[in-house]
Amino acid sequence: MTRSYMGYVSSQTTDTISVPASQQLDLSVLLVAGGGGGGGGVNGVAVYGAGGGAGGRVFAAKGIVAAGTYTVTIGAGGTGNTTGGAGGDGTASTFEGNSATGGGGGGGTTSSPARNGRSGGSGGGGGGTTPGTGGSGTTAQGNNGAPGAGVSRWGGGGGGGAGGAGAVNPSAGDPGIAGVGFTQYFTATPTTIAGGGGASSDGAGTGSVGQAGGGQGGTGNSPFTNGGAGSANSGSGGGGAFAANGGNGGTGVVFLRYLTAGNPFSVSASGGTSASAGDYTVWTFTTTGSITFA
Repeated sequence: MTRSYMGYVSSQTTDTISVPASQQLDLSVLLVAGGGGGGGGVNGVAVYGAGGGAGGRVFAAKGIVAAGTYTVTIGAGGTGNTTGGAGGDGTASTFEGNSATGGGGGGGTTSSPARNGRSGGSGGGGGGTTPGTGGSGTTAQGNNGAPGAGVSRWGGGGGGGAGGAGAVNPSAGDPGIAGVGFTQYFTATPTTIAGGGGASSDGAGTGSVGQAGGGQGGTGNSPFTNGGAGSANSGSGGGGAFAANGGNGGTGVVFLRYLTAGNPFSVSASGGTSASAGDYTVWTFTTTGSITFA
């Protein structure tokens, strides 16, 4: 028997069953994983936290599905650090063999390895002092996080985004610049998502802004502010904090799209909602669920 799902073919040699074209559907898929959490720590203890990296982005240009029920998994955002160290990594978003990698947590503290940004879909930024290195992004899914400033004011590094790497601030010592996200055009109204988290600042400075729903970096003067959380279903990174808690990364999102005309199936889903976008029907999944083609 030979069956084709999303371009993957499994075979047993005893028989072959052909699925008629009238019982198949061409499906385009866009997955964004959960963003990484920001580096941070115990209130009042300087850690120079960095921004979390965005969740990875994966586009499956075309796949063929037959009747059945298919699971859609939405990646969780990484937890911002609250004890002095790197933020947690985001988790993967998946659909039928396609997987986007969670964003890397932003670095924190003055000690290695926790001061370094973690690798992921996009890498987390490095902690501001010493300095920490930026985490690596996954090829074709995201970009690297920025290293920490490493000079007076000790700004943390900005998290990498799906559309661009985090960058060192041209003003020496200031918090790094978060990497930009990308614009998805699956839905009728395009949105920009999967940006890096902002980084913390020392002294009188303010933290850098997150991109495309990424969290704002915390301030470096009392009362210290927590890093901001990445927006829900943006896949963006959480903000790093200087002497407070890092922000959580944003949860991921999955889009499924097919031509409305000629669809041979009755389609239903849990965890997702459908809308028209020109000639297409688009299902947007914001929580883990499933889609059934009957």
